[in-house]
Amino acid sequence: MAHAFSVSRTVGAVSPTFDHTTAALQRGATLAEALKNQPTHHGNHGDVALVVHVLRLCATEGGNVSESLDRAAATLRDRHAAAQERVAQSAQARLSAKVLTLVPICFASWTLLTSPDVQRFIFTPAGTVCMFLGLFLNLAGWRVMSRIIRGVQ
Repeated sequence: MAHAFSVSRTVGAVSPTFDHTTAALQRGATLAEALKNQPTHHGNHGDVALVVHVLRLCATEGGNVSESLDRAAATLRDRHAAAQERVAQSAQARLSAKVLTLVPICFASWTLLTSPDVQRFIFTPAGTVCMFLGLFLNLAGWRVMSRIIRGVQ
């Protein structure tokens, strides 16, 4: 398994992440020893930690290595699919926030420009209060939606 790990390291995508482990293998350490000190701070912390944990268990405990690796790969694929789904939903939420913020402002601006009754009303004290209250509520709604969206990302 150590030889397979060293050979597969040359594929490219995992090279920088597992340089520490590969160097330890080249110094004569077993795979279990090399993985014991493998940093998991590269890329997605949980994904690298899962891979290191599964490889370490396979190296120390043995068992059906291919099944363990297949299950870890399936878990990583599920995590990736869930992350992509969150990105898609976040994009929908960002678009909704923009629409819900811009449509009222555009409609109010169009109405103000085209309607003499609205033009007269906006310069009254009640009209000014309505305009500023509407802008304030619009801004408050945009901020709330932005916070919710940031929490999703």
